[in-house]
Amino acid sequence: MGRFGDFAAIWFGALVVLNFAVFPALGAPFGIYVETVVSALAGFALAAVLVFHRGVSLPTVVGSA
Repeated sequence: MGRFGDFAAIWFGALVVLNFAVFPALGAPFGIYVETVVSALAGFALAAVLVFHRGVSLPTVVGSA
């Protein structure tokens, strides 16, 4: 998988986890649209830093467990 595939997979994973696990567990008072935008931006930033700055690839993340 190339860098952009890794980026997309990490971004989507972060979006799903934040939207359906973290925000409901915290009981965040935001609306669903605000939570989705915040999740998308946070996931984008996390994926960009991990893939393009730190050089993380998905096989290394999955194989490390």
